[in-house]
Amino acid sequence: MMKWRWLLCVSVLATASPVMAERVELATGEVLIAPVVEQDGKNVVLQHPLLGRLVVPVNQIKAMLADDAVAVSVVVAGQAAPAPKATAVEQPPAAPIEPATQTPVAPAPAGFFDNWKPKLELGLNGTQGNSETTNFRFGFGATKETDEDRWEFATAYNLATDSGATSRNDGHARVLKDWLMHGSPWFVFARGRVDFDEFQDWDYRISGSAGPGYILVDEPKLRAVVRAGLGGQKEFGSANNEIVPEGSFGGEVAWEFAKGHKLTATSTWYQDVTQLNNYRIRSEAAWVMSIDAARGLSLKLALEDEYEAQTSAGSKNNDLKYFAALVFEF
Repeated sequence: MMKWRWLLCVSVLATASPVMAERVELATGEVLIAPVVEQDGKNVVLQHPLLGRLVVPVNQIKAMLADDAVAVSVVVAGQAAPAPKATAVEQPPAAPIEPATQTPVAPAPAGFFDNWKPKLELGLNGTQGNSETTNFRFGFGATKETDEDRWEFATAYNLATDSGATSRNDGHARVLKDWLMHGSPWFVFARGRVDFDEFQDWDYRISGSAGPGYILVDEPKLRAVVRAGLGGQKEFGSANNEIVPEGSFGGEVAWEFAKGHKLTATSTWYQDVTQLNNYRIRSEAAWVMSIDAARGLSLKLALEDEYEAQTSAGSKNNDLKYFAALVFEF
């Protein structure tokens, strides 16, 4: 009886149709040998004789080869069936890998000390001979403008001598900030200033004001604004050491009337709100001519004038100063 069962098994194995199998090499180095039952652009499905149904992603397959018969060892009369020579089979194209989506990183907001445009002013002239005079001026300033605000800072020092005696010794520092309103010509400003002058009735003076402003013209070559505010001033070293409340009204114009030539002018009326006959007017005008635009070198001719309605005996109401200086922008 055993003899007939053995012959029947050999007969079935000899006459059975060969089963197609694949040799699948994975990217990890492992090898699977099993028939392919399904295949698409994303996965290959194998029916492994030991592991059962396996779903292998295409992007995990390194190579896939086809066999002509069952590659799994089949014992016939105690001998393993020889494995036929494998032939290469075209691997289906791997599914495209979507690029990783990167969340755009917003740039860090600019700091307070970023994007300033500084400039330096130097002026020196004098005479030797029948008269000996020396005039020196040093100034430093910087401006900054963004979509939200505008800043302007300036400081200057002037010294003049005549035959060895000091005829001028003064200086100032000032700061101005405008808070802009998007899409509107209106803005809000605040400014402060510190002055000292050896030849005034006072030694030092601190002043400041704040209020609304309005942009009259804002063109690439012409800009004009007006400002009105409330504030006050205090003098040190004078007969009047009280804080004087002031209202202010003024305007400024900057006009580039030719290439490399720019005119600027500012004038502000400061009115003592407690005494109508006590006021002062500060005005400045300058003509800046470009000498070397590539190096930021210019020549500046300027006038500065301050009129005070009330002064002590022996002092003039009007104080006019003029100078020439080289300007270095960097």
